[in-house]
Amino acid sequence: MVQTGMASQLLPLAPRVDSTGRAIDYGIGNLDRMYETVMTKFRWCGADRPGTYFDENARGIVSTLRNQIFTPLANGYLERGDKQKAQAILKKCLSVILEENVPYETSALYFADALYRADMRAEADHVLQAIARRALSTLTWAVQLPAEKLEEVSRHGELQEAYTAISLRSDFAKDYTRSALRYEQEIAALLRRLGVAQ
Repeated sequence: MVQTGMASQLLPLAPRVDSTGRAIDYGIGNLDRMYETVMTKFRWCGADRPGTYFDENARGIVSTLRNQIFTPLANGYLERGDKQKAQAILKKCLSVILEENVPYETSALYFADALYRADMRAEADHVLQAIARRALSTLTWAVQLPAEKLEEVSRHGELQEAYTAISLRSDFAKDYTRSALRYEQEIAALLRRLGVAQ
């Protein structure tokens, strides 16, 4: 599969593998064309204007632009060794998809990873902390529920997503030896109250 814009093409190409024999994807087919389109032609559904309201479905669509267009495009240039273009792409994303309009969710962890890899550490730390605050809010709400309501809520996936966000955020922060671990004690206390082993 080769990414072409927001679509993937199935092409008759030999599989690519890394040094361990694990299959890796082909990434973006025409990196430079996609760069030109994203940087000069694409429009952002008003996500670049402060105060634009998006309902849950629209937020998901715009979040997909962050995760399926900007992140792989930046990663493509990082793999090519062009950190300057990767940084330009990530800065463009930060300016056209405002956090106030489309908050960072668990899926934005990979956006944070691209920011770290592009040496945009302050921005990456901010994304990780925003994800942590959101997950902590969900966990704080959950521990206040009666046991039967907590059991019912736990079947809907929100708690699992919050726990996944916390776990992956901690892993990313440790991988990049960052101080984005500022919520660790609060997280540990909430997880103990929920009966989650760490």
